[in-house]
Amino acid sequence: MKKVTKSLRFILPDQQRTRQESIRFVTSKCIVAILLFFGISENLKKIVLPEIKLTLFVLIGSVGCIAITLFLDHKKNRFIGTILTLCWLVLYCAVLYEDLLNGLRLCGNHVGEILGQRFGKIYPIYSITTKVQDYHLCITLFLIPISVLLIIVCGYLAKVRDSVFSLLLIGCVIFCNAFLQIKISPLGLGFLILAQSMMFLQNFSTRDYFSRTCSKTYLYGTALMVVAIMMLGIVLVLVLPSYEKGPFAVAKKNVIRSVDRIRYGVDLSTSLPDGDFYNLQRYEPSSKTALEVTMEQPESLWLRGYVGSVYNGQGWSKDNALELYKYSDLFYWLHKDNFYGQKQLVDAALVSGKELVSHSFGMGVRNVGASSRNIYAPYEFYYGKQDLLSERLIGDSVLNNSGFWGKREYEYVALPNIVKKYPDVINGLYAKNQSTVSIDSFLHIETNYSEFVYKEYTKIPKKTKIWMNKYLTELDLQKENVNFTSAKQAIITYLTEKTTYTTNPAKSSNGDFAYDFLFSNRTGYSVHYATAATLMFRYLGIPARYVEGYLITPKDVKNATDHVLLKLDGTHSHAWTEVYLDGTGWIPVEVTPPYFGLMEEADSFEGVQGGSYDSNEGDVKEKDHYKVQDDILDLDETEGIKNTHVSFVIIIIAVLLIVLLVWIFIHCYIKRKKWIDKRLKKCTSKENSVAVSGMFSCIMECLILFGMENDRVWLINNLNKKAQSLIPDYSKEYEVAFHIFEKAFYSCNEVSDIERETIKKLMFNVFSYVQEQSHGIQSFKFLKQKNLFKKLRRKEDEAKVQ
Repeated sequence: MKKVTKSLRFILPDQQRTRQESIRFVTSKCIVAILLFFGISENLKKIVLPEIKLTLFVLIGSVGCIAITLFLDHKKNRFIGTILTLCWLVLYCAVLYEDLLNGLRLCGNHVGEILGQRFGKIYPIYSITTKVQDYHLCITLFLIPISVLLIIVCGYLAKVRDSVFSLLLIGCVIFCNAFLQIKISPLGLGFLILAQSMMFLQNFSTRDYFSRTCSKTYLYGTALMVVAIMMLGIVLVLVLPSYEKGPFAVAKKNVIRSVDRIRYGVDLSTSLPDGDFYNLQRYEPSSKTALEVTMEQPESLWLRGYVGSVYNGQGWSKDNALELYKYSDLFYWLHKDNFYGQKQLVDAALVSGKELVSHSFGMGVRNVGASSRNIYAPYEFYYGKQDLLSERLIGDSVLNNSGFWGKREYEYVALPNIVKKYPDVINGLYAKNQSTVSIDSFLHIETNYSEFVYKEYTKIPKKTKIWMNKYLTELDLQKENVNFTSAKQAIITYLTEKTTYTTNPAKSSNGDFAYDFLFSNRTGYSVHYATAATLMFRYLGIPARYVEGYLITPKDVKNATDHVLLKLDGTHSHAWTEVYLDGTGWIPVEVTPPYFGLMEEADSFEGVQGGSYDSNEGDVKEKDHYKVQDDILDLDETEGIKNTHVSFVIIIIAVLLIVLLVWIFIHCYIKRKKWIDKRLKKCTSKENSVAVSGMFSCIMECLILFGMENDRVWLINNLNKKAQSLIPDYSKEYEVAFHIFEKAFYSCNEVSDIERETIKKLMFNVFSYVQEQSHGIQSFKFLKQKNLFKKLRRKEDEAKVQ
């Protein structure tokens, strides 16, 4: 048998080449750190520090990132540098405490303003103790320590090449834009994506250093990532400036719509669609319980839930928070005077003497199957027991519904039905012989509130206003003489004569829900009638809103006793219009023909009680139907042509990106599988020398990921020192294992089964120890090893069974 010998060779690297590679490697880290800093700071600047100029960020970031990257490469100076940095930071804050505090307050005020514009709430405003001309200086001084800390974080991420954390940063930026609707910087997002790409390529490389990678894999990966970055740049340029339009906006709305229905438990069989008429289905209410209402005394009431304020052609949305924030000062003082639009009708009845507080009674609602997005309460709502009226909330269309999932149970106090006698309340407020201090004070506050109402709730979209001016000539009343009574008469007469009630209407096709109902299909149920009537009231100059909720009818409480429990099912869900009457506030108006007379109302009109309706299906044809439809389609033709090529380009880019991501995923999966199979084959080899070499290599890979520096030279003294600091409990076993590895790899002597078991035992112990000591993001580094060791244990168990 021929004897095989192995020789041990040492290759001394060329010093000049090593120095060049080191310079390239440090340069790449500096570039990544700078890109991360620019990406974070540019978006942070928009959110927190809008007064700071970009040039200051460029100067501080560039110099700081280069310095910190070079500094982190020297272990001896890290401790001293950290102590000096902390001392400087403490001294800096102590000397400039007042200026830094003012800078922090200014940033806090700006963040509160952004959140207020997003959520329509009033956030605290912190007082500033410096002059206005010094604001910029305070923010700049506050920026300096923040920038230093940010530079340290970016330098550390660039050093450890932690692409997972940088992905989280990109996710946070996208989340701020998609859900918080905070405008982000396309340039800043581009910097983050570029830095992520560089770190990805560094980790994607099969070699240790980015600069040494010359394989085809690296070249292909570089080319693909450059193409991806270019396509992402095009998407940023085309999509972000107009993200409210196009296929991406539609996809985003569909995702949010689906998430909200899961989040709030919307069951369309027991409730209406919360103003969202996209793909509206036929009205088939079920007998499943939606609300369980407990009342101390039985009363027929309109339970208002979802209130739609802004019409968008495909439904109603809530008040625009950005528009509402313009009235933050108004609502701050209204709430300070205890004036809330949600209970204005009750306050008006109390100050006018038409109702007494002693008549109030308690109500409890348990939401079983309705949307938890809404708080269901009557127009006679007085006060709530769970802070349902919030001083911070701007606007009056909803009650305070805190919590991610909404509220399912709540209690409040209400007064008996005032809707049916609101004319008496109006007479009590404006009667000359009944003027009192409380009435005058109430009307004075209400005047300020009504200015907001007339500005916001008479708005109609331009496209909708065009066809209303063109085709609703029958409603062309003299607007200077129009009042609520004449407007209601005209609107109900028009709807009962021109439309047909059906629970299975045709779907909207023109892109404008109200237009299709009034001029195209002319069929619908309560959501159609309430939408059309709301727009008509606004067209005549009367503030109106679209409402969805539930009806407690006189029939429901006819024979009910005190403390009655009513179970309202899907047949009690309904949509109606509410209008604003000076003094009394918001009043529900019934405009759907089959519901006339169902609830107690203060007024009625002759000639409209019947109306024409078909409970199954309706189809009314008009001779001018096609002509009118063609006219309305021409309104959007020009805009559609303009956006067609942009949408087409975006769709192509999106498809290419998806294909690229799928290819990268498959490539990484195949590469990972090959890596695992190769090591699995070595570690389970029947030859002990091959298995020992493979298992020791796995031990070294775990230790390198755990923090052991890989200087490419395995010498026992050097490795033993490193092992003692990383795995002190297994340092002796590690030294024994190293000698077994040398025997297996460099000599021709046979390795015994006992020595093989020694290596195997150490391998599993080291991996278990490393996995226990790794937390958070660091644990992601060991995913491949974790999968490998699972398979090794499985192989070992199978071998024992056999």
